Amino acid sequence: MAVSSVVGLPSGIQDSFDKEATKGFKLGFKSTLANGDLILNAAAFSTHIDNACSVFFVGTNAVQTIRNISDSVIEGSKSMRPGRHVSLLSEILSFRCGTTVHSRSQCRMMG
Repeated sequence: MAVSSVVGLPSGIQDSFDKEATKGFKLGFKSTLANGDLILNAAAFSTHIDNACSVFFVGTNAVQTIRNISDSVIEGSKSMRPGRHVSLLSEILSFRCGTTVHSRSQCRMMG
């Protein structure tokens, strides 16, 4: 565990955190089919973070300290179908920290 006293922090407040460790993977592909008339790109990823660190701001002094938060998992996927006139993009993202889950998904046309 790293502990340091930071100049400007109120008495008794200090950085205190364990080393962060990350494991992850990303898998994807790009393809051109039907003599170039159909193009499809996609990817999926997952990242697991043990002892994730976060910055906390202390009081009105604009001072920050680093602390560990719950282990976190970030997962998602992205696909794109480029077209000559209109492209389609789809994204899904999930972030879990302890028992808290934040998710976002979107599908949009670009042209």
